[in-house]
Amino acid sequence: MILKESDIHLKFLLGLPVTVDGLGEFKSPLLRDIVDMTEDNYTIALSSLMFTKDRLENISEEIEELSDFQVLNFIVYHDLNYREAFFEALKLHFNKQPDIHEQGYIYFDELSENTILTEEKFEYIKNLVKIANNLQDSEEEEFVAGNERARKFIEEQKRKKAMLAKYKKPKMNLHSIISAVGWKTKNFDFINELNIYQLYDGYARFQLLDNYHYTMSGIYGGTVDGSKIKLEDINWANILNTK
Repeated sequence: MILKESDIHLKFLLGLPVTVDGLGEFKSPLLRDIVDMTEDNYTIALSSLMFTKDRLENISEEIEELSDFQVLNFIVYHDLNYREAFFEALKLHFNKQPDIHEQGYIYFDELSENTILTEEKFEYIKNLVKIANNLQDSEEEEFVAGNERARKFIEEQKRKKAMLAKYKKPKMNLHSIISAVGWKTKNFDFINELNIYQLYDGYARFQLLDNYHYTMSGIYGGTVDGSKIKLEDINWANILNTK
């Protein structure tokens, strides 16, 4: 069953899994698990899942005719380094190790028609990853797998660190957001129990709360014209813009 996006947000907010038929239960990763694997490896793992063939240079006609999933499946089968990052991402979210058949099928548990990673299931997983990790569409393009010639794109895949070659240095990272929320709540033990979705949700909620308090203080202090503000528009319990 494919859940509505609003239901997915609710699941992750409460730390509950989303069932992907035949594959298992998908969870938003716990912060402590991400820290254990290191933020760089975590970014690499997510990038491997967000693959699109337009990241490749000089795409041949043969590749152009294939779907993103077909090209990705080919890369995962032939490139051990990429497979390691890709499987690490799946393992982090499903809490179990995927496998690959000699014919190229990626699957979980015992190989069957139902446990194979299909294109439809993978697109659903990508959407779950985006929601769980607060990824925006623009961020998906920050990772570029470099290849000089499409015909040799498998051989020219570099080691994992090359996946970060064009990753733009952000103004915020996982450390800074954890630090901000931790000092705001004065409770790092509490943060240690959060998943990545809950962290980003809490950070955004604090921004709304601060804005509400600053605006109300300004209205009471006479520095903000309250007649131009609808209080319901600045309520800190408003629905977050996740797009």
